[in-house]
Amino acid sequence: MKRNSTLFLPLALVLFLAACGGKGNEKDPTAVKIDTTAVDTSSPEGKIRRLTEQLSFGPKNWRLWKQRSELYYEIGNIPRAIADIDKAIEYSITEPETYHLRGFYAYAEKRDSAALRDFQRAADLNSTNPETYHQIGNIYFFNKELQKAEEAYDHAIKLDSMEPTYYLAKGVLRQTQRKVDEAIKWYNKALERDPTFIKALLALHDVFLVEKKNPDQAYAFNERVMLIDSTQPLAHFNQGNFFVARANLLTDPAKLPEFQVLMKIALSEYNACLKHDPKFIAALYSRGYTYFVLERYGEALSDFGKVTELDPFHRDAFYMKGNIQEFQGDLSSALENYKRALEIDSKFSDAAVAVKDLTAKLEKRSREGK
Repeated sequence: MKRNSTLFLPLALVLFLAACGGKGNEKDPTAVKIDTTAVDTSSPEGKIRRLTEQLSFGPKNWRLWKQRSELYYEIGNIPRAIADIDKAIEYSITEPETYHLRGFYAYAEKRDSAALRDFQRAADLNSTNPETYHQIGNIYFFNKELQKAEEAYDHAIKLDSMEPTYYLAKGVLRQTQRKVDEAIKWYNKALERDPTFIKALLALHDVFLVEKKNPDQAYAFNERVMLIDSTQPLAHFNQGNFFVARANLLTDPAKLPEFQVLMKIALSEYNACLKHDPKFIAALYSRGYTYFVLERYGEALSDFGKVTELDPFHRDAFYMKGNIQEFQGDLSSALENYKRALEIDSKFSDAAVAVKDLTAKLEKRSREGK
């Protein structure tokens, strides 16, 4: 499971980072009461200036360092955010939320070891923030330490039994373990907490489509997503895939008109997806393939070209570019793309055959002086 995966991958669901919070330590002797009415609320920068002024009077107040750290993170100044949270920890080494926040910063920068160390320190200090344990679970999950991940997710659920994200995480874990029915149970528990939880609906779509081989049920879950958010790119992508699959069942030549209608509907869904996410690689490839099937070769070639620009290792897009170019008579470009596909995957048999056949064809033309 990859953290940055945004495409239609059944076992790879995106688990978003949640916002950090925390309660102050009321016994902190360095605490300075903040006059919130005097804080510049018009911009983060104004708030930073106000907190900087307050820190000049209370330089050991960990709450002020933590607040300013969060504001620096908000405006994208990560080094200053980290420096401030380090100060907060220096002046309150037993406050779990400061360690949680530093762990959050490390996790966002993909420094998992540092993140886990700080999240675990927050947990050891009896953090009551369920996100501490959710993030610990995520790190263990990505490290394939599933038992530890499950224990952390269970702790998060114990602290906040109404947060659907934690049930989703359990579902993903169960699906990874190939316990499909249990995964479905946990996804449904997430939906019980929030019937509009799109991630859980998409997860159920994927599991019914791929694991249960039930496209109609998968389609029903995807339809629910569309009703909640008609601009959701992945939902339109799923719709397109559904209509392509339906079209491919029509193998009788007499049903060609119906086949074309279904492919055109799929095309409109891919267009809707790419309108909202122009760099959705899987949708670009699928739209290109749909254009290809509909014999709209120029548009297909354009989409496959966009795919290879975004992903220089997409072997199928290079192969399809070569296929169209060979059909159009641009044999040298076709051979170049076939070879590139084969470089990416030396076991790609279709590309190997294409390279061999086209090389032979070009050599024959050269011998004949054409």
